Amino acid sequence: MRSDHRTTSLNEPDIRPARNHAEAEEIGSLLLEEIAHPGFIPGPEFVWQGQGFLRPTLIGAWSQNRLVGGASLSPYMEHTKAFLGIGRADAAKAVARLIAETDGIAVRPDHRCEGVGRKIKLFCDSFAAQHHAAIMVSVTTNEAAAGLNHEAGHIVFERCDGLVIKYVDTVGEPLIWLHDLDGTIPEAAWSVSVLGKTYGPTIIVGEQRAIRRGNADKDIQWVFAVDAAGHTVA
Repeated sequence: MRSDHRTTSLNEPDIRPARNHAEAEEIGSLLLEEIAHPGFIPGPEFVWQGQGFLRPTLIGAWSQNRLVGGASLSPYMEHTKAFLGIGRADAAKAVARLIAETDGIAVRPDHRCEGVGRKIKLFCDSFAAQHHAAIMVSVTTNEAAAGLNHEAGHIVFERCDGLVIKYVDTVGEPLIWLHDLDGTIPEAAWSVSVLGKTYGPTIIVGEQRAIRRGNADKDIQWVFAVDAAGHTVA
């Protein structure tokens, strides 16, 4: 039988949310050890709370009763806070429910090159979709992370480009907000993907180009739009 370096079907990692505080602490410790720029602080609220809309959750991958990888998954909060700040609680609530963020994925060094990271990424997408998220976003911090997101079918922006969210419904005026990267991580880049449909509002995702040589002005390139009927290229 031909062998390779990927996890075999007889030794597939058991990927699932943390079931208790001990598992959450173990996953959180792994993420803090392996990720140079973690985007979260693990806490007891990261224990899986059951069905309903997505809540902050730590995802673990176990192989032979040993934790070999993990991820942090939560509602996307940056635009949620921004919309709350301008008095649009309706838009803030919708964005928190419809946009999920994978804050980080880590795999133990002795289990890399086995496809574990990609499987965790795909599980996070599926788990968020099951909890009514329509869009997944994340920030890749190195070339390997960008490649993993690309392999999982996500759209990876150019380095240092900004994430633009346009929110449109029948209640108020359309809202557009930018989440720019601050440049502290030179290789940082946004990654986005469509998970499903919304329950009414339209959310349009765009990439704001950073100023580069030959491009004196910043401009927005709309990537896709998601509504109750599905998604289209914007």
